[in-house]
Amino acid sequence: MPYSIKKSFYFVRISKTAGMYLMEALREAIPDIVDDKNNYFPPVSIDGERHGDHIWLSDLYESLEGSESVQYSKFKFDRNSLDELKKFAVIRNPYTRTLSLFSFFRRFNNEVYTPKMFENDVFNIESRFNSYHLFQSDFICKKGSEDLLVDHLIPVENNLLEQVGDYVGVHLESRKKVNVSSTRKVNDADFFRNDLVVEKIASFFDKDFRVLGYSKSDIPK
Repeated sequence: MPYSIKKSFYFVRISKTAGMYLMEALREAIPDIVDDKNNYFPPVSIDGERHGDHIWLSDLYESLEGSESVQYSKFKFDRNSLDELKKFAVIRNPYTRTLSLFSFFRRFNNEVYTPKMFENDVFNIESRFNSYHLFQSDFICKKGSEDLLVDHLIPVENNLLEQVGDYVGVHLESRKKVNVSSTRKVNDADFFRNDLVVEKIASFFDKDFRVLGYSKSDIPK
């Protein structure tokens, strides 16, 4: 969850939405940016686990208001600081993000991620993936609702650096893509040939589709 006082923004960094790529560009353009890599921010853990920059905004608010708030004193950062910053998140088509997230979960197996493996993961999603990182909407909404805590949503699919640069008021230089999965050897569309896979994702991530404004017909082709 990087932020810049000088540029007056707070970036809610959702997992698997080109965050590493964007952060390299932001660090280059904004020297005062505060983030997990350089400053160990935010210093909050959820159920004993640190998620680095990938923290639900609702959990950050709770941390700032609770007994953990003292951890933020070295940053001179509090609830008022957060309220004063414009807040944005980069979002992604739930179909392609699900594929990216699930293949990422499998990265330690040292095997090619196939459409059949994806099918198995999707059909067993409730039992296989009880993860803090599953739903994009969890990062940006009040808990238990669809009310947004951010001011602006930026789709990753369309001129990402230009959109973010325009929003925060800097020019972001194009960079080499980082953290791109090398475990998939076929096109994304090949993972969505099975209509039941599509239906399962559309149903399971129904809230994400609604909150983010993507259509369930936006299937990779």
